[in-house]
Amino acid sequence: MEEVGANYLEYLVTRNMVQVSKRWFDGIVKTCHVHDLLLDLCVLKAQEEKFLVVQKYGSPSLLSHSRRLGLHSNRFNYISSNPSASKIHSMLCFGVDERRLSSKEWKSLYKGFPLLRVLDAWDVGVETLVVTAPCINRPQLNIWKMKELRHLHFHGQLLLPEPPKKAKDDSDNALSNLLTLSCLSPDSCTTSVLSMMRNLLKLGIHGNLDQLRLSGTFDNLSVPMCLQTLKLERDRRCNEVDSLEYFLPNLQALKLKNAYIGQELHCGQNLFPKLQVLKLVNLAIRSWTIAQGAMPNLRSVLINRCEPLEGLPSALREMPAFQKLELWSPYGQVVNEATEIEMSRGKEKFMLVVYQS
Repeated sequence: MEEVGANYLEYLVTRNMVQVSKRWFDGIVKTCHVHDLLLDLCVLKAQEEKFLVVQKYGSPSLLSHSRRLGLHSNRFNYISSNPSASKIHSMLCFGVDERRLSSKEWKSLYKGFPLLRVLDAWDVGVETLVVTAPCINRPQLNIWKMKELRHLHFHGQLLLPEPPKKAKDDSDNALSNLLTLSCLSPDSCTTSVLSMMRNLLKLGIHGNLDQLRLSGTFDNLSVPMCLQTLKLERDRRCNEVDSLEYFLPNLQALKLKNAYIGQELHCGQNLFPKLQVLKLVNLAIRSWTIAQGAMPNLRSVLINRCEPLEGLPSALREMPAFQKLELWSPYGQVVNEATEIEMSRGKEKFMLVVYQS
């Protein structure tokens, strides 16, 4: 379904009906917008077709027969004045109310919106869809019965229990629709867990990353063969990983945040043959080298809060696919070498973005 939707969106872009704000590394539209006049027309037409109703400021109106609802304010008034919304499938809340949803209002939401599939509620103080508990440390969520789950985002360390034996033995019980998962604790990166997510595209791991190496977890990461994006973020109380040799060869995007130990970062020969995007955040490296043949498809590099870095890999100059370099608060030599790359490539083919604090 995502591929079909992406094709329709690209068609609208070519017709100048939709304007692209950002794209993913593979060229798929990440964020987009439309002109204000076109937006008003779309909202009006969507309401006429009973596709979407947008509730703007003021008192909430009665529910229509639309399956999709957009709320710009008065989220609480809407829920309390419409206790039954049996037809609503999607509810998107824009803007932040002054208070959080109470337990009573959450119960009303569960009971009154039985067909709800998409809920974007902004700041509601909930870490799960079941419990109002914003301060849970390393919660354990049982998602093995949520076969239609496609994206699960979490701030912190998320623990998953071992899948039930019945689910392990029955491929139909696998989370085959799950595409995005973050931020998973290293404790849950086991073969039995990851084997249930055969079509996982994006994975974020947060916690004691050194535990991944000691337990052989990086070998387990080869289970989701479709995995394209890996984000590793170290718990500051734990050790960093000491090598990049453990990572998957099929990765197209890799982000290391507080993750790597040592002053030298060496990307060995033939490492990351499909990698297109590399983000280095808050690392203490002084030297970064890339061996010949490594990262042949690298297109974009972001370096943020890597103050000790004394220079850029010379191999970056020779990479034909390298198109963009983004630097945050860089020091002199890094900026100078980045500027040289920009001059040698030409601004038409290479983009250099520098953010100075």
